[in-house]
Amino acid sequence: MHSTIFILSDNPISENEVIDDDYFSLSQIERRGYDYCGVTDLEYEVRDYLSRFYAEFFKTEIMKTDYDDYPEDDFVQYKMTITNREKYMKSVYKEYRKALNEFSNALTLERLLDSEDRDISYLLYKLQCVMDDRFAIQFYSDYGDFESPEQLMRRSKDGDVYYIIAAFDYHS
Repeated sequence: MHSTIFILSDNPISENEVIDDDYFSLSQIERRGYDYCGVTDLEYEVRDYLSRFYAEFFKTEIMKTDYDDYPEDDFVQYKMTITNREKYMKSVYKEYRKALNEFSNALTLERLLDSEDRDISYLLYKLQCVMDDRFAIQFYSDYGDFESPEQLMRRSKDGDVYYIIAAFDYHS
């Protein structure tokens, strides 16, 4: 599945600060076990993921820089504001509680010891994945690590603003 990594900054950026794959070390992506595919169309990714799937939680707006001499070369960046954080985490919390309950009801010591028990292996996987993003989006920011939207929401608060520098495509 093709997925997206959004590169975030805490501050607005200038045109010469846009990150490309020469700047963003491929080893950072590969170290996470991702199959790096390249720079992707930022406008498409913002519109597709953040404006469609996450519009209620990540408010995005285009920020244009007009150049008087070359109006056709307007520089576009996106500002992303965290909104409805608690509402977002309530749905994650419900899913986590449901998966945890399902896991604890099925778990016995014998089943946990049985390395061939596919049901328990699946429930362990499901429990682990509850906090992971459903669309395989990752954020990489000044914070210094890859984060799922859930992780970003946990460390942010309503009204926090980020500027999207670039988007990278990877296989997950």
